[in-house]
Amino acid sequence: MNTDGLDVEDLCLFLEETKEQIEKMEEELLKLENGQEDEESIHCIFRMVHSIKGSSAIMGFEKMTSLSHALENLLAKIREKEMHIDLSVMNISFYAVDLLREMYTNICEGTECNTYIDDILEQINHTLRQDKSHKNAKEEHPSAKEVSSTHKIEIVFDEDVEMKCIKAFQINEILSQIGTISKTTPADFIQVSDENFGDTLVMLFYTEEEDEKIYKQIHSISQLKSVSIKKLQRDTLDKMNEGEKIQENYISKEKSTIRVDINKIDKILNLVGEFITDKENLNQISLHLKKVYKNDVQIHKLLNTLSHINLIGTQLQDIVMSTRMLPLENIFKRFPRMVRDLSLKCNKEIDLIIEGSETEIDRGIIEELVDPITHLLRNAIDHGIEEKHERIQKGKKPIGNLKLSAKSEERHVVITLSDDGCGLDVNKIKRKVLEKGIATEDKLNNLSDKDILYYIFEPGFSTATKVSDISGRGVGLDVVKSNIRQLHGMIDIQTDKGKGTSFIIKLPLTLAISQALIIKEQEYTFALPVYNIIEILRIKNSYTDKRIHKVGEIEIFHWREEAIPLIRVEQYFKIDNLLPTNKASIIIVAVAERKFGFVVNKIVKEQQIVIKSIGDFVGQNKLLGNLEDISGVSILGDGTLAYIMDISSVSRNFNQ
Repeated sequence: MNTDGLDVEDLCLFLEETKEQIEKMEEELLKLENGQEDEESIHCIFRMVHSIKGSSAIMGFEKMTSLSHALENLLAKIREKEMHIDLSVMNISFYAVDLLREMYTNICEGTECNTYIDDILEQINHTLRQDKSHKNAKEEHPSAKEVSSTHKIEIVFDEDVEMKCIKAFQINEILSQIGTISKTTPADFIQVSDENFGDTLVMLFYTEEEDEKIYKQIHSISQLKSVSIKKLQRDTLDKMNEGEKIQENYISKEKSTIRVDINKIDKILNLVGEFITDKENLNQISLHLKKVYKNDVQIHKLLNTLSHINLIGTQLQDIVMSTRMLPLENIFKRFPRMVRDLSLKCNKEIDLIIEGSETEIDRGIIEELVDPITHLLRNAIDHGIEEKHERIQKGKKPIGNLKLSAKSEERHVVITLSDDGCGLDVNKIKRKVLEKGIATEDKLNNLSDKDILYYIFEPGFSTATKVSDISGRGVGLDVVKSNIRQLHGMIDIQTDKGKGTSFIIKLPLTLAISQALIIKEQEYTFALPVYNIIEILRIKNSYTDKRIHKVGEIEIFHWREEAIPLIRVEQYFKIDNLLPTNKASIIIVAVAERKFGFVVNKIVKEQQIVIKSIGDFVGQNKLLGNLEDISGVSILGDGTLAYIMDISSVSRNFNQ
């Protein structure tokens, strides 16, 4: 779409608001389709469409204005209860949202809008014409419900009323028997039970009964000072509801957020990183001064000041890091729509349950999670959850369950995707691995069932009997492994044949400032990110330990009933071992689906590090040369340069 001549600030504001409105529309439509048909959702969708219509008209985006205007007409009929929400209406609404999103993308990219809207406009107009015919037929034989009306009831209690909360509940129960209470003030009856809502109770009441009967029912309760009943016209009710909700939204937005350029936050984070480095350096200097001048009063003052700086520094870092954190809701809210569409395509009924969407993670990680979660969901829908008739035969509920959950766990975020489908068949996976030549039969015989499961992450692997537009091409789970590896995360599988499968993804909270284990090999210092470490073991002699044996050229370590490969850091990075030692440590690490152990000679300590990129200094004829399997560097408190080990790269390059 041509955006020439538009004010840049106005365009940016329009794009931000339109994106939020389209996402909110889709979210509320999914609520309606799932049976949560309430007036608030319908009003919310109507307001979003109305706003898009007005703002797009001002900006001169004619197609977006035309489509939103037509959709507004459809929603107006639903809002006025003149049209029932059915599958046809839902499909039209979702289709319209998709087209609005397509036009929004064209505006963002500055490309010409080729979106064809004549088809959707005709669908909307056809639905409205059908509804008009149906309405004319009904007017000849009006039902009892159509002559009912909405009343605003205002009840004032006596000043010395006893047990006010009980009387409020009694009124609620009495009126519920002769009609429907659509709204109360206060809205939360917990407040009523606390008796702190004042002397007035206001209700919007929908009934077919006459005012006289309503009065009679309410006055059966004692200690009421006055009762006022007012019949509301439809347009008055709509304006009142809409006005109240708009005001609520305005207040909520004003006191919750402000918009800040992300570049400013990144610059602040860099400065905090420099502060942390200098803070560590000061701590090292203070320890040296304490040894030399242990009785000096000024040294004690310096140590006290540094202690306070450490505290302030930690708080400052936490606050700055929190500004980079986003709730997973930002991506989780995309998936209900996708599950809905894929379920219809696969002719399956699936309930998606989302928990822990408020869990926060670094903004640099969150967008990279869209692809892996999408592939896991598609895999679960197409392969995991059975069709309705098959589930009934197995004694399961006909509707399948998908659960996407997230939680914080120390310095990690754990995301779990579970289904109650058929589970993974190890024997079927074995056959496919052999058929595709991914591994030999001898190798598979030496692996546990758990290890065999991880072959589903291999490129080109698929157990699908036929190729569809959803899956079956052997592309998908290898993308999951690749993405999780790039994020320095790990993935685990839990499955029970016939009952379901869970994929557990464990990710660091952030990749900018990290807790690391500092290790030394001769004159070289390495930093190993703590979020990859599972366990650290001390051994007396790494060459004679009975749990270590060779299989070909690879050393294998028996750890917790698992056989994991070992990597000797000094050999892997080609460091001459001039000072052999009888003592060593094995650091068990995990990345994506794979575990292995690092054999190291000296562990220095665990500390916080600031990760500095070295991309501009690595390569042929550059300062650091061809440095492999290093993701960055960090300057330690004593000025030492620590190389940050890229566990993902080591996992890829190590020949198991």
